[in-house]
Amino acid sequence: MSREKYILPLLAFAACLLHAAPEPEPAFEKVPKAALNALRISWGKVINTGMVFVNGKLLPGPYIVSRYGTAIRINSVQVTGPLVPWVQFTTAAGNAPAARAPAAPPPAAAPAPAAKPASDSSVDDLFGDAPAPAPAQAAPRAAAPAAPAAAPVPEGRYADTPRSKALLKRINDYRTDLDRLLRGNGVLFFSTRHSPVRIDSRLAQGLLDVLPNALRDANDARELQSILRAKGITYLPAAACAEMIRDRALYMKVRDRMREIKEEQAFRKMLGNAGKGS
Repeated sequence: MSREKYILPLLAFAACLLHAAPEPEPAFEKVPKAALNALRISWGKVINTGMVFVNGKLLPGPYIVSRYGTAIRINSVQVTGPLVPWVQFTTAAGNAPAARAPAAPPPAAAPAPAAKPASDSSVDDLFGDAPAPAPAQAAPRAAAPAAPAAAPVPEGRYADTPRSKALLKRINDYRTDLDRLLRGNGVLFFSTRHSPVRIDSRLAQGLLDVLPNALRDANDARELQSILRAKGITYLPAAACAEMIRDRALYMKVRDRMREIKEEQAFRKMLGNAGKGS
């Protein structure tokens, strides 16, 4: 037998594997090292409710929402890029480039000396009848030297100024909002392909009642979005539907996560009832 009989099928099989390999997920923009060193990590508490999707994949619970420098992480996964550019922090700390001192004005020209009378002066000149020469003007005073500019803060240095504290508060408030939403059994969608989608508890229950079966029955992203829209769920972008439909087993993961949440809620309710009875 010739080698081509075996080589050609192997090459075709390898081409199929390469074609079927999923594209690597685009990553969120990294937090600058200087920002992480200066602002550190602010951790939240454990959350046993809610659901988090990142690029179409369900992040297993329970969750801890943390501020990771200038971005947000849930568990160990960064789910946003920097929410405030680090350059805004360094500028707020006084790290703007030093202003150049204004150039000194050129020195004033010295006044020309008075002309001496010539040897063949007229009689009027000798007796002082000729007009006197104009008096020399005094030279202008030299401009005062410019005050030296304040030394800028070294690049990447964070300082507690009112402006930098306000920027940090914006990120902390965003982290707190996500924490509160998950504690209320809300649903979060984060992606590098679309803006974050935050679904509060009022709408989340309606979504979760429909989503598992919709993921199971839909053949593609367009059909998934159509099923959801028919159920009144119009707030999920097409990109989110396209991300979810790539994982055919996602409907089982969502169903299992819903069971975990119900078990957690039943357990806490039992503890509450036991506390009231004691």
